[in-house]
Amino acid sequence: MTPEEAFEEVKIALAAKYPFYYMFLKNFTVIVSDKDTNIGGGYASVTRNNEIILYKGFANLEMNIKKATIAHELLHILFQHFKRAENYAKTRGIIITKEFINAANIAADAVINIIVNTDFNVRFPIFDEIFKDIENKSMEELLDQLLKKSTKLQLQFADISCDLLLTEEGGGRTIQEGKLSKGTVSKEEIMKKAIEARIYAKVAGIGKSEIERIIDSLLAPQVNWKQAVKNAIAYGIMKLKVQTWTKPNRKLGDLYAGNKQICKPDIYCFIDTSASISKEELRQFISELTGMIREASKIEIVWWNDGIVGKDTIKSRSNIINIRPKGFGGTRFYSIIEEYKRELQKPWNIAVVLTDCMWYDKDKCEKELKKFRCHKILVSSTDLSLNGFDRVYHIEKGVKY
Repeated sequence: MTPEEAFEEVKIALAAKYPFYYMFLKNFTVIVSDKDTNIGGGYASVTRNNEIILYKGFANLEMNIKKATIAHELLHILFQHFKRAENYAKTRGIIITKEFINAANIAADAVINIIVNTDFNVRFPIFDEIFKDIENKSMEELLDQLLKKSTKLQLQFADISCDLLLTEEGGGRTIQEGKLSKGTVSKEEIMKKAIEARIYAKVAGIGKSEIERIIDSLLAPQVNWKQAVKNAIAYGIMKLKVQTWTKPNRKLGDLYAGNKQICKPDIYCFIDTSASISKEELRQFISELTGMIREASKIEIVWWNDGIVGKDTIKSRSNIINIRPKGFGGTRFYSIIEEYKRELQKPWNIAVVLTDCMWYDKDKCEKELKKFRCHKILVSSTDLSLNGFDRVYHIEKGVKY
C-alpha cells in the first residue's frame, strides 16, 4: 500500500466515526515525503505553514495508529503549538534553535497525547517518564518543567519523533491542497474552521469525541448566564412601560410620575439544550424566570433540536414543578421560526433564544429573523453570534491547552 492509498483509507475511516477530524483535515495541505521517517523515526510532521508531511512508513502502520497520527498533527495546528513555542522563546529571550523546538515539541506532544489516547486509545508512556502531573497542563507549563531539568535530559529526549519542522524538508508529492496552508493564517481563521468542523460533527450525530468536548469547552460559559437572560427579558418588558401621573412613583413618591405597563407580553424562550449548559442549570433558570410571570401574560419554554421536541407553559410558579429539559441539542432553527411566525410578528412579545449558535441553517434563519417585530434577544453560550436580533449577550469563555 502506498502512503497516498493509506491516506485515502484514513479519510474514509475518519468520516465514518470522527467527523470533526475529517472536516478539519480538509483545510490543510498534505504532502508525501520521499523519506521513510522523520528525524526521530516518526511517520508524520507538521510545518510552520500548517502543512502535514506523511513519510513512507506511514503506509505500514495499523489503521488505528494511522488515524491517531493524522489527528495528532491536526491538533498541533489547532492549538497553534508552533507559534506558541516561538512566542514562549521571544518573551523569555530564548534563541530558537532546533533543540528548543524539539523540547517544545515534547511538551506539545504530551498535551496532545491525552486527547489522542481518549479518542483513539493510543498512548505513548514515555511522556509519563518526563513530566509529573500532565493532566490539565498547557504546553507552556510543561515546557517550563522540561527546561528546568538538566540539559542532558532535555537533549536525551530531544530527537524523539520531533514532528514540528523548523525548516522545510523539500521534495515530496502534494496529495491534498488546503486553503489554510498558504501564507500567514491567523488563529481566528483556524478557530473558525474548527468551529465549522464542530458544527459538521454535530449535524452528523455521532457521539462527541474528546476534541469536540474541548472545542465546546473553549467556548464554554464562565459568567452568570441566567442573570444575563433575566436582564435581557427585563429590558424587553421595560419597553412596554410608560410614565403616568395616575400611578404614583413607588420609590420617589407622589411628586414623580410612576410607570404603567401598557400590555403584558408573551415571553418565548427557545432553548437549545446543547448550548454548554447543564440540565440542573436550566431548571434553576426556569425557576428564576417565574419571578417575571407577574409582568407577562405567559412564559413558554420551547425545547428544540432539528425541530421542536417539547413545550412547557408557565402561567404561575406552580407550573415549574414538572418541567424537565427535553432534546439533545439544536442544529436547525428554521422550522421553529415557521411555527412561531404569528407570535414573533407581534411587537409587544419577547423572544429569547439561548443557543451555542452552531446552526446548520444559519443563513436562512438570519434572513427571516430580521423581518419579525417582536423584541428578539440572543443569549449565546459561545463567542459566536447570529444576525437579526435586537440585543445579543455573549457568555464568555476561557480555557488553555
